[in-house]
Amino acid sequence: MKGWNTGTWDNLPDSTVAFTYIDWKTFEPSDQDFTSARIENQPAMDWWLNRPGTNNRHIVLRVICQWDGGETKIEQLSCPSWLMPKVSLLTGQNTPGQWGGTSVDFNDPDFIAQAEEMIAALGAKYNNDPRIYAIQLGLLGYWGEWHAYQFKTSSGAQGYPIATETKSRILAAYKKAFPNKLLMGRYLNDSVLGKDARIGYHNDYFWPSHGHNNDFEFSVGEKWKQGPIGGETPPDPKGNEFYNNGIGLQSIKNAHYSTMKPGGFYRGPFDPTKHSEQQRLEREEYVKAHKLMGYNFQIEQAVFPTSVLKGTSVLPVALDINNIGIAPFYYDWDIELALLDQSTNTLVQSVKSTQKLTSLAPNQKNTISVNVPIGSTLKGTYSVAIRIAQPGASTAKAAAWKLDARNTYIQFANQMTVIDASWNASNALQGGWSVLGNVTIP
Repeated sequence: MKGWNTGTWDNLPDSTVAFTYIDWKTFEPSDQDFTSARIENQPAMDWWLNRPGTNNRHIVLRVICQWDGGETKIEQLSCPSWLMPKVSLLTGQNTPGQWGGTSVDFNDPDFIAQAEEMIAALGAKYNNDPRIYAIQLGLLGYWGEWHAYQFKTSSGAQGYPIATETKSRILAAYKKAFPNKLLMGRYLNDSVLGKDARIGYHNDYFWPSHGHNNDFEFSVGEKWKQGPIGGETPPDPKGNEFYNNGIGLQSIKNAHYSTMKPGGFYRGPFDPTKHSEQQRLEREEYVKAHKLMGYNFQIEQAVFPTSVLKGTSVLPVALDINNIGIAPFYYDWDIELALLDQSTNTLVQSVKSTQKLTSLAPNQKNTISVNVPIGSTLKGTYSVAIRIAQPGASTAKAAAWKLDARNTYIQFANQMTVIDASWNASNALQGGWSVLGNVTIP
């Protein structure tokens, strides 16, 4: 749940997060049609979530209704065709068929009412889906970015004005439908979004050379503490533009980005027989940026006895953990301490800490203390291990999560032995443990 994300455009092996758009008409092809069969079959929702770029990763999802204003027919829109006879497709002064030529009337009462119904259905389906990392509010404006700046009204005014009431109702609908998921809005200083203290933000186009300034990263303030900061670099920056003098890394630090889509610079594995020196430098900086984003948990000290007296019932373990990253982890995943069989690396005993993972703020050292139970039948030397895992991952379940097992636990910023994770026949997570040391039980 951090670093460069992937999606429709490519399939980066480094990425554990993916971003995808989905057309409203894909989710609701006919009015009130939210049946599971329709959603789960191609070319509907799960097809979008399981393409090569998004398969097995946590998803940042955004529903859209219009792309760039170049649509002149309702069939070209991402809005459902059944909706558009009730809602106007406005034509402005720009050239039809080009960016900003048209705009859906997002303030239309029928649009808002139907959008609220769709969002409720979306939440019923995906509020508890373990694949979903965050929901971007989307839906309004071009690309679901809550603006239509390119549109010029018939009176000559620049931009379609999305009303405050429209934004408020859409935000309220998302918050009601997704109480268990992170939400992300487009603009920090929006009259509606800027007042909410429980959402993150996505910055989808920036850098002065592309006609924008970097105000976003200097306006984030403390908002990164309430929700994740994400977005994308410009579609095709040159590698030296992003990496020159560490500008890209500084942007990530300033805004406390957790994840974002990379631009057109080189980011694949480096092969000296095929790639240039510039590509090597870009790859190096790509990896630095990938690791810099989001959280980084480092165990600074682990204290526990390496042997216990016969009959001892618990093993006390105290850990000093420092988040050396630039953002928190935004969900409370389970912090587990365990004893593992050394020959098979299988779980023998475990206990969950009461410490909330979201409390591990950047540059804040935390001590986690637990007593791992020692069963009366245990004898010999066992591995003492820790795992931060997605809630429910290790329980048996009828349906697979469609996540790579590696994406359901967190590795630490330490050099230490890690037991690889996998799904067993019951769709329960096995492994994912980081070994702290050994304890001998007589």
